[in-house]
Amino acid sequence: MSLSDDNNKCQSRFRGFTLIELLVVIAVIAILAAILLPALSAAKARAQVAACKNNLHQIGMGTIAYCGDNNDTLVPVRDAQLQTLNPLGNPCNQRGLNSPQIDSLKEIQLEPFTNTPSVWCCPSLPDYGVINGLPVYQPDQSPPQWLIGYFYYGGIIVWCNSAGLFPACSPVTLSNSKPSWNIATDPLEGGVGGGSTVQGWGVGQFGGVPHFRRGTAPLHPDGANTLTVDGSVAWYMYESTLQLHEDSASYEHDFMYQADLPSQMNQFVLKKLVPP
Repeated sequence: MSLSDDNNKCQSRFRGFTLIELLVVIAVIAILAAILLPALSAAKARAQVAACKNNLHQIGMGTIAYCGDNNDTLVPVRDAQLQTLNPLGNPCNQRGLNSPQIDSLKEIQLEPFTNTPSVWCCPSLPDYGVINGLPVYQPDQSPPQWLIGYFYYGGIIVWCNSAGLFPACSPVTLSNSKPSWNIATDPLEGGVGGGSTVQGWGVGQFGGVPHFRRGTAPLHPDGANTLTVDGSVAWYMYESTLQLHEDSASYEHDFMYQADLPSQMNQFVLKKLVPP
């Protein structure tokens, strides 16, 4: 056998891919990616829902411990004390915790700021445009507050929404609360920009949409985890929620699910509070 024959055999044995073969490989990879990526995205979303439920379970257990040391009273949300003085004139921000209560929260392992992801923020929310994400301390507010990544309803006695003011079915003391009343929920927050209808969804300016529905543009919430007084956490689809309470109905419309509602919220009122 000649040397040239050996060279030809080596060349045929180690020849590279043809252009057609390379394109076929790329096409196969693209097809596999198209099949797998939605499944991976759905798996990530399910993991975030599960982690969110775990956060709310911890908040529920901490709330019970807090009540045991504080005369059966829940940690009050921001401005809840002002509602006690003037219920009709002081709506309160259900995403704010007053700074003085933070020391008490530390005692039950529920401090807002930790070196690990905080239980006070849904894992599906992005970093809110700050270094460590939510919760974030806001000393420029009067009084200073911690802005959290859930809606929290402890201490609220009046619900404010676009239909008016209503007696709140929210927990102030544990023993006087119904088991189905909400303690905390995912923040389904729709900005209205001074108008009367939701213009877009997002927690604050940078906070994004918790548990957004895949395939929606712009992003739209799919639903919310909800912690109730009995300690359970359940998932409710966005379509089953109502606009029950927000700090300012001219700034945002906030939605949650709750089975027990004030008697003043008749069917005529409820029609005004259904989600868009």
